[in-house]
Amino acid sequence: MLDLDHFKGINDIYRHATDNTVLFCVAYTIHKLIRHNNQLCRYGEEEFTMIFPGMLLMEIENAINRIKDAISRISFTSEDNPVFNVTASTGVVALKNHSNSFSSPQEMLKAAYQVLYTAKRNDRIRVFLWHNTLNP
Repeated sequence: MLDLDHFKGINDIYRHATDNTVLFCVAYTIHKLIRHNNQLCRYGEEEFTMIFPGMLLMEIENAINRIKDAISRISFTSEDNPVFNVTASTGVVALKNHSNSFSSPQEMLKAAYQVLYTAKRNDRIRVFLWHNTLNP
């Protein structure tokens, strides 16, 4: 799960038209960087979920880092306001060999939220991974 940092502030300062532009550009950037068999979905206002079937955890972490880096390099402008950039926090949940330690997709999303908010409480830079020691 990927969440744009401080997105409410973008809407407060730059207004709705600009935050729509930010969302479109971020989605387009992610779409360009993921494989053809990966899935990208907008989930909530400024959150995106991605599914990376058949990829190793290290490959997923590398992909997420490339995505976060690309997002942070997008420059946005708005009338009467300076150029600004956005950053994103991420939380990753990985399943090994299709083993499902979750009773439902909602439980898996809950685990993704847990690690996402761990990232937000910390440095917002690293990719945070869900481990079985975190109880969804």
